[in-house]
Amino acid sequence: MTTVSEALQDVLRQPLPRPLGKDDTFLKHHKSMKEGGFHVGVSASGNPVVAISLSSRPPTMPKLGSSVTVSSEKRASGGWFVLLELMNNQLYDVFVSLSSDILTYCFHAPSSDDLHNALIERLEKWKALFAINPRGVLTFEACKGLFGELLFFKQSIVSRALDFTAVTKAWVGPDGGRQDFQFPDICVEIKSVSPTADSVKISSLDQLSSDLPLTLIVYDLDAVESTAPGGRSLRELIKEIQAMCSTEDDKISFQRKLLTVGYIDVAFYDSVCFIVNRARKYSVKGDFPRLDRSTVPREIVEAAYSIRLTTLERFVD
Repeated sequence: MTTVSEALQDVLRQPLPRPLGKDDTFLKHHKSMKEGGFHVGVSASGNPVVAISLSSRPPTMPKLGSSVTVSSEKRASGGWFVLLELMNNQLYDVFVSLSSDILTYCFHAPSSDDLHNALIERLEKWKALFAINPRGVLTFEACKGLFGELLFFKQSIVSRALDFTAVTKAWVGPDGGRQDFQFPDICVEIKSVSPTADSVKISSLDQLSSDLPLTLIVYDLDAVESTAPGGRSLRELIKEIQAMCSTEDDKISFQRKLLTVGYIDVAFYDSVCFIVNRARKYSVKGDFPRLDRSTVPREIVEAAYSIRLTTLERFVD
């Protein structure tokens, strides 16, 4: 099956069948959806374009900024197009991921209204992502934090024998949860630090506060070159997890979480590699050194702080 990337490359390298006017676009059908169709093409400026065909006029769509334009156009044969045009070729890989995500998410929309709503929802997500990461990629520290969370995600399936759906549901960090993972019986906070770190940063008064038993896991991650023996890239780890998906719903839910934290599947992440030196697991209970809303003056509404790791030996679980 031809991917969106392959279809775009095919259109971009082929001579156009006709000259294009100033505002004209050449489109080629790529895939039929339950409602509408998905097309790839090129604008008169030579920019890659994807288009979703609709049977009725779409509502106003979210704007993604100057790098990717979003517009609506009435079709000569009837119906409408929503067109996405890449204006910054340095973000080509990001544009392909955006296009693939929209195709995946909108593919099974059963009606015109459902397709409109699905498009708006996905474009809003991408709008938020571009606001967070104008370059289209995460910072190194964000990559390291995500790598640690995904290590635990995979280990929960392999070691705890939990199903993919349950772990995805428990991964609430991307959605603003107090801890990274909230299972029915336990909460887990994940921290990723360099091997030389002597402390771990707690970002809020709520992060080590829970009505359920709470575990803090600290991964020592050593950043290495992609060719280093024993290293694993962030992209590789994500593909390993995606291979565990057994349903399309699982795949979409996991992809939605990744998009929320700002991760897009681009080649850049092949070079973001780590070796796991060790994992330390602590039981956060009793006199574990922490700040929460019950232990600070009420005048303090928020705080971030660091805990020295050498003081936590007696809490090792």
